[in-house]
Amino acid sequence: MAVRESLDVWLVPLASQSETVSVEETIIALLVLAAVVSVITKVLRLPYTVVLVLAGLVIGVTGALGDLRFSADLVFYVFLPVILFEAALNTPAAYLKRYWPVIALLATFGVLVSFALTTAGLRLLTDEPLAEIMLFAALIAATDPVSVVTLFRRLKADRRLTTVIDSESLFNDGTAAVVFAITLLVLREPGTVGIDDAVLRFLWMAGGGLAVGTAIGYVASRLHRLFDEQLLELMMTTIVAYGSFLVGEALGMSGPVACAAAGIVVGNVGRELGMSEGVKHAVTLFWEYAAFIVNSLVFLLIGAQMDLDAIGEAIGLVALGFAMVLVGRAAAVYSSAGIGRLLCPPLPGRWQHVLVWGGLRGTVALALALSVPADTPGQDRLVTLTFGVVLFSLLLQGLTMKPFAHAMGVGKSADAPAGWRARP
Repeated sequence: MAVRESLDVWLVPLASQSETVSVEETIIALLVLAAVVSVITKVLRLPYTVVLVLAGLVIGVTGALGDLRFSADLVFYVFLPVILFEAALNTPAAYLKRYWPVIALLATFGVLVSFALTTAGLRLLTDEPLAEIMLFAALIAATDPVSVVTLFRRLKADRRLTTVIDSESLFNDGTAAVVFAITLLVLREPGTVGIDDAVLRFLWMAGGGLAVGTAIGYVASRLHRLFDEQLLELMMTTIVAYGSFLVGEALGMSGPVACAAAGIVVGNVGRELGMSEGVKHAVTLFWEYAAFIVNSLVFLLIGAQMDLDAIGEAIGLVALGFAMVLVGRAAAVYSSAGIGRLLCPPLPGRWQHVLVWGGLRGTVALALALSVPADTPGQDRLVTLTFGVVLFSLLLQGLTMKPFAHAMGVGKSADAPAGWRARP
C-alpha cells in the first residue's frame, strides 16, 4: 500500500484526475496513443510532434483520460534533463567549436534582444500591464529544445545547421529561465534587485551552470575509462544527466545549462575516449529511446492541457503576441549572425531564414508560465497567452517548417560530412 501511495504522489502530475482511470492506465494509454501517432505520421509524412499535440487536444476536449495536468516540476526535473542530455550527447564538438561565437550570441544576446523587443512591441500595441508583458516576454524568449531538436532531426538538414540550432536551443532555454527568474523577482519584490545585482545573478546562474556541468562531465568521462560494462556506464550517464541538473539548481545556478554542458563533454570526451564501441552503441540507443518517450509524453500533455475556450476569448492578444515573438526572433537571429560573422564562418542567408522560422516555442515556456505563483496579478491570463502562442507556434511553424526548409534548400542535405548518418 505504501509503495502504491508513493507512486501516485510521484506521478500525480501525469495522472488523470478521474476516479475511473488509474495512474498506470493513463500512462499506458498515452504510450499506446504515441505509438499509434508514430505509425500514422510515418504513413502520412506529417510532423510527429504536431500530430501529438493534435491528439492531445482531442484528449483534452473529450476528457477521455480525465483532467490531465501539465506540471512545471514534472517538465523541469523529470523530462527536461533527458531532452537536454540526449541532444547534448550527440552534439559534435568540431562544429560546435567552429560556430561557437554565433551560438553563444544566439543563446545570450539573442534571448535578451527577443525579450526587449517583445516587451516593447506589446507595450506599445496593447494596454496590458507592464509586469505581465515582461514576464511573458522573458518566458517566451527562448526556442524550445523539445520542439526544435525533434523537428530538425526529422528534416535531416545539414549537420552544421542542426549543430547551430541544437546547441542554441540547449543553452538559450537556460538563459531565458535566468532572465525569467530575475524578472519575476524584480516584479514581486520591487527595489530588492538593482541592475548590478541582476547582472551578477545572470553571470552566476549561466556561467556557474556552465562551469559545474563541464566539471561533472569531465569527471564522468574519466570514470568511463575505468570500466567496460554497458549497464554500469548507462547508469553513470543517467546520474550525470540528472546529477548535473540538480547540482546546478541546488547551487542557485542554471540546471539546464549545467546538464547541457555535461552532456556535450561526455558525448565528445567520455564517449570517444572512455567507451568501447559496444558501450557507445548502447548509450546512443538508450538516450534516443528515452528522449523519444519523453518527447511523446510532453507533446501529448501540451495538447491535453490547452484551454481552447480561453485561448479563443483572447485570440487577438494571442495573435499579436505570436507576431511580436516572431519579430523578436528575427531581430535576434539576424543581429547575432551579423556580429558572429566577424568571429566565425558566416551563416548563409538561407540558414538564417530557417533559424528564424524554426524557432518554435513549447515546453519550457509552458513550464515557466505554470511556475508563476498563483497570487501573481494576471497569472491566469499569462498562462492563457503563453499556451496560445505555443499552440500557434507548434501548428503554424511546425506544419510549414518542412516545406519552408526544402524551399530554402536546407532539407536532406547532400553536403553533409562523409560517413555521417542522420538520426531519426
